[in-house]
Amino acid sequence: MFNSNGINNEDSDTLKKSLRRCHQAANEGIGVSIQQVQNIKSIMDSIVEFNKRVHFSYGIAKVPQEYIKYKEGMKDVQNQLNATYVSMTDMLNQYKDKLSHFTITVYGKTMAGKSTLMEVLKEGNGSSIGKGAQRTTRDIREYVWKETGVKFVDVPGIGAAIAGGDKDERIAFEAAKCADLILFLITDDGPQKEEAKAFAKVKKLGKPMVCILNVKASGISKSISPKLRIRNVTKRMSEKADFENIRKQFYQYAIEFGQDWRDVPFLYVDLHSAWLSQQEKDTEMKKLLYELSRIKPLKQVIANQINQRGAFYQFKTPIDIVHHGLLKTSENVFKQYVGSSHLLETLTCQISELKKITSAYNQNSLAVLGHTCDHMHKVLDDAARRFADEHFADNNAEENWKKTVESLQLDKQMKDILVELQEKRNRVLKRFSSQVSARINISFHLSQVGIQGDDPVDTKFLVDLASTAISIGTLFTGWGFLAKGAVSVGSFLLGDVLTDSKKEKIKKRQDEMYHCLSTWIAGPKKRQGGGRRPDCFMTELENTLMRIYQEIYQSFRKTQEDLNDYLKNIRDMNSAQLSIWKQMNSTLKSINIIVMQRAFQYLPNNEGVKFLLRIARIPGQATLLSLPTGYEISSDCMQKLNIMMQEPIYVFNTPYLSAGQAIKNIGNLSDTEIAICEDNTIKLIKVKNKAAEKIDELRKRREFVPEDLKTKAQTVEVLCRLVAQLYDYPIISYIDNA
Repeated sequence: MFNSNGINNEDSDTLKKSLRRCHQAANEGIGVSIQQVQNIKSIMDSIVEFNKRVHFSYGIAKVPQEYIKYKEGMKDVQNQLNATYVSMTDMLNQYKDKLSHFTITVYGKTMAGKSTLMEVLKEGNGSSIGKGAQRTTRDIREYVWKETGVKFVDVPGIGAAIAGGDKDERIAFEAAKCADLILFLITDDGPQKEEAKAFAKVKKLGKPMVCILNVKASGISKSISPKLRIRNVTKRMSEKADFENIRKQFYQYAIEFGQDWRDVPFLYVDLHSAWLSQQEKDTEMKKLLYELSRIKPLKQVIANQINQRGAFYQFKTPIDIVHHGLLKTSENVFKQYVGSSHLLETLTCQISELKKITSAYNQNSLAVLGHTCDHMHKVLDDAARRFADEHFADNNAEENWKKTVESLQLDKQMKDILVELQEKRNRVLKRFSSQVSARINISFHLSQVGIQGDDPVDTKFLVDLASTAISIGTLFTGWGFLAKGAVSVGSFLLGDVLTDSKKEKIKKRQDEMYHCLSTWIAGPKKRQGGGRRPDCFMTELENTLMRIYQEIYQSFRKTQEDLNDYLKNIRDMNSAQLSIWKQMNSTLKSINIIVMQRAFQYLPNNEGVKFLLRIARIPGQATLLSLPTGYEISSDCMQKLNIMMQEPIYVFNTPYLSAGQAIKNIGNLSDTEIAICEDNTIKLIKVKNKAAEKIDELRKRREFVPEDLKTKAQTVEVLCRLVAQLYDYPIISYIDNA
């Protein structure tokens, strides 16, 4: 590969020195990675403690499977972290074995020319060319140039149209994780979204990439004459505008995947002509084909990548292995936190609504019961007046009064009222349970809340009331004549004939009996010192009504208690999720600082490295630097930093701003593009992505979507994630489809 046709001896010596620096940087990177892996172990311990603490209370509100998964989800996170921990350890051990090599992975779709590129770089005999469709590259193949220490890794092609293609892509992607540089091949057949999707996936690894357009010139056939071959290749390789158009079309896909590929080097080569040049015997033809193929600029770009940034890439590769595993798990925890936050918010509102419903029901029911008691008191009082008028001299007054009370059928009236309250409770709670189920998918055990299968208003009530009526006679003990048995009318008259008229005596007895009965009904009208009413019929009746009503009303209290218990469980879980997410975030920011400090060392005078405060990063998408107020990094430094990281760099130097305002300022976003809503119920800032909403509307109407609108929507999405990481405060971007 690195011969007189590609790189001269002086450049070759420079390259070897660079590779020695790469080797040292890789050792340092592995040391940092091992330290960060230990942080993951402490996060795993936190999750174990969380799973011990959080317990769901089932009670009346049956927690559906999807919400049980919130807790199970943390167990999944624990398992995922454990797998990540093991995987990282294994990958770092594997990477140790590869420390002596700068690793370049060749990536691309099947039949894109990967095998040809490998044959050209290793100056092989072409035995593997043209066999991509037969999946000759299903397994990973490695080629090491001992004189340089560079290792090229040929991975399975993406997008294979035959069985096993998905497996090939997984193998290729896993291999890319350990790469220090990725060469991504596309063809001049025209950019395909499938390729762009794979490109974006690899770019998310935060790897430096070089995009290579394999030009299939008309010089492939060996049967044509050398002159015709040269003419065809010359003509095709001169069509630079066509190649530039392909680059623009392919790089345009970056917006769709929320990325920026403008800093990714793009080269066009005729790989087959390059390979033919190596097989050609004629020196002049060999040289001409080699130059026309443009393989030399590709070799120089690879050498420049190693010389200028290779040590940084090799330092970053093992650290990125840790970063990606942790970031993926962190995003999983964040999604769970957002989900439980929405549940917490909705459940809080529903409990508040239940309190209102319960209060309204209770007030109305108590008013109904109060009215019922007043009505019964009046009925009894009227009956007592009539009874006294008719039975003032009745020897069987006590028994007849019992019959009179029973004839009023007060028990039936009471039962009718209570049944009505019970049925109303059923309707209210059923309606509420349906509402809750529709909003947060919690189903109720209806029999346990008393909506089904229970009937506190049963025949026991009649027995209680009958017993009460029969025992009431004992209350007459202090009133003499009813307790002892009433005397005859004649006895009344003869006993008082000298003092009172007959009419007055009857009236006196009637009043005395009525007074006795009214006291039995409601107690004495005047009570010494106030206080509670003594035992009487109305006291017994009211107590019976309230006892049974409390059994009915208990369903509301039980529902509230269980929902509050469930709310507490969700709140505890939500708090634990946030704590674990912040713990992961802290580790990610530590990793980001280490990587960025190393990146700044490759810039003139280490500009800016002393002023770094905090750093948020989404590999392959963007990095956000937090600097002191008033400090700026030069445009030249920023440009070099962008190339170094191969991702957009945002600078933020107003740390006193709120998180929502920070998003607006950093992205230069207006109120027409985003709306910020900071929720006081839960720790979650909601950012309404108005640009994305507009895109959604345009697509529904099948109208053209401007590229700048796509960029704005992606900017909102990316900045929400970056600022959330920087501020340690959960932020989500959403679209209002209402």
